[in-house]
Amino acid sequence: MTRDVLRMLAEARPQELDPEARVDEATRNAELTRAMTAPPRSAGRSAGVLPARRRVRPMWGLGLVGAAAAAALVVATTATGPGSPEGKDGAQGTAVDPQNSRTVLLAAAQKAEQASDGRYWRVATAVGFPTQVGPKSRPYTVHRWRLLETWTARDGAGWMGMREVGAGPWSPGDVAAWKADGSPRKWDLGPMDTADRRHDILTTAPGRGSLIKLEGKERFRVRLAAGQLTLAEVRKLPADPRRLRAMAEKNALWDGPDGEIEADGPEARSAHAIESLVDLLTDVPATAKVRAAAFRALADMPAVRAQGRVKDDLGRSGVGFVYRWAADDFKLIIDPETARVLARGIKSSGGKNAQIKQKASIFLDSGWTNAKPQAPAVPPGMPPKRF
Repeated sequence: MTRDVLRMLAEARPQELDPEARVDEATRNAELTRAMTAPPRSAGRSAGVLPARRRVRPMWGLGLVGAAAAAALVVATTATGPGSPEGKDGAQGTAVDPQNSRTVLLAAAQKAEQASDGRYWRVATAVGFPTQVGPKSRPYTVHRWRLLETWTARDGAGWMGMREVGAGPWSPGDVAAWKADGSPRKWDLGPMDTADRRHDILTTAPGRGSLIKLEGKERFRVRLAAGQLTLAEVRKLPADPRRLRAMAEKNALWDGPDGEIEADGPEARSAHAIESLVDLLTDVPATAKVRAAAFRALADMPAVRAQGRVKDDLGRSGVGFVYRWAADDFKLIIDPETARVLARGIKSSGGKNAQIKQKASIFLDSGWTNAKPQAPAVPPGMPPKRF
């Protein structure tokens, strides 16, 4: 699922996206999924964009969904140890040290190999953006959350679901400013960049869910393979951690038809290589052995550093990881007991004294299921609160 969301919608529902046509609610909801990689273009109020000092591809692979998370992730500090061959986990039979990247990732690799298949590949994420609202003289930040789900059948048929979850103040200081503003339940962020130029109205209440059947057969953006692969091609990726890492490093800066990412040194290439391996654990329906190999490849990369036990914004426990590029912290939370990535994201200071900017996203599920595609339901704990 590699296509830009708007291009994908144009293929699936061309008459609704005609600028001269009436835009129905389901399509309007789906258009909002562009916020997976950039906040809505509305009145210039959002703070969730990356620095403009270089062209940056989405931090996650956008395998139709992009995803994961981290406004509140904790940075990590422990370096990894030496490499291990395929299937040979030096940590086997030993306790997992949440401060040691290698032991955590190797434990996750062992668990990943036990995953089962199903009828549909499903990725469900909750994506959040800090958004500035309130009077110009006393602005404050609320976090707006959306649910996005993608489903792919074994024959390549695809579905996309979308739902607004609501928004709320993001910190104790924001709560105080929100109360001083009269505790509003909705905010008008101005006209959106949509066919009908409707206003983007942000509310504290969840919206209605939608599900769209996509036309054609889905392809997946696989950065380490430098291509958009069919489901069958994805399942033929090598289950060798050394080969996966070599592919990731070779194609680290691949960005599809847009050309290569502008990199400013080995650190940038390393960060993007790591990102492409993490894609195999989140968006891409790789086999259980390939996912295990991706964990082992990451265990051999010293740039991936663990901090210990942390919780995501839903209160789920995992191990926090970080890898850096310039002023950007790329972050992960992984549960080694289930081999699931709970959260993935980025936080950027943009340099000394620059405004801190961040994207947040939470993985609710990523794997094979026999459940049929349906519009997203609001899970317990959403929208999350940080205070």
